[in-house]
This record gives sequence, C-alpha cells and structure tokens, in this order.
Amino acid sequence: MSIRTRIVRFGTRALLEQPAQRRSYDQLIAALETAGQGIMAHIAGKPDTARNRDYLQHVIGIERWGQRRLQTALGAPATTDEYDAYRPADDTLARLAQSFQTTRQESIALARQLQARGIAKNTPVRHNQFGEITVAAWLRYLAMHASFESKRIR
Repeated sequence: MSIRTRIVRFGTRALLEQPAQRRSYDQLIAALETAGQGIMAHIAGKPDTARNRDYLQHVIGIERWGQRRLQTALGAPATTDEYDAYRPADDTLARLAQSFQTTRQESIALARQLQARGIAKNTPVRHNQFGEITVAAWLRYLAMHASFESKRIR
C-alpha cells in the first residue's frame, strides 16, 4: 500500500468515518440543514463574478455527484463517473444559489429516504478518491465539502 493511500485512508477515518459513525441519521441530516443555511447566508450579497460562480458550480456538482453515489445504497446501479457532468451550466450567482438550495434539499430528502428505508449508516458506497466509505461518511462529506468550498466565494 502506498504512502498516499495510507494518508488518504487515515484522513478519511479521522475526518469522516469516526465522527459520522458517532452521529445518528437525524444528527447527520441536521448538519446538512445547518451547513446549507450557513452557506446561503455566506453567499448572500456576494458579487456575481466568474470566480464565485465557478466555486458554487463546483459545490453543486460535487453534491449532485454524491447524491448519485448515495443512491446506490438504495439499489441504483453503481457508477464510476466524475463530478463534472453534474456541474450546473454557467448562470448568475443568484440562480446558482437557488440551485444550491434545491440541491441541498434533495440531499436532505435522500438522507431521510435512506433512514426511512432502514439503510445502515455503515453501508459502503464507493468514492473516487477515498474508496469505499459509509453512507454516514458520505453525508458528513457533503456537508463538510460544501461548507469548506463555499468559503472561497468572496
């Protein structure tokens, strides 16, 4: 196993898996809700620049890509695609903000569906960089990634 692989696995366990497994579905869903509200507050009133649109398109694309991956826990066929196809088209920052809000609500609805269907939080779902991570880690990843990347919007 390469050093890079070991570092990625350690980071995935420390930052995603261990904290996520200590949380219930309700807590993971609440984290998505809270993070989404924080992101919307952060981007409100920011200038409509190509740079800001690009960052928000990235956030939305990753979130949609993650949703598609999580759907495999509900029986959708597995996929190994990249996130690029999930990025929304270039648009105004205001419309992208609405798109993010809709996308986050879809993530929350998906998490609730996973919970309602009794899908175990430790069900593995493939991530391109991290390998097999659990449903709980995916939900934490979506909240963390969007929060981190949206801070670049200035």
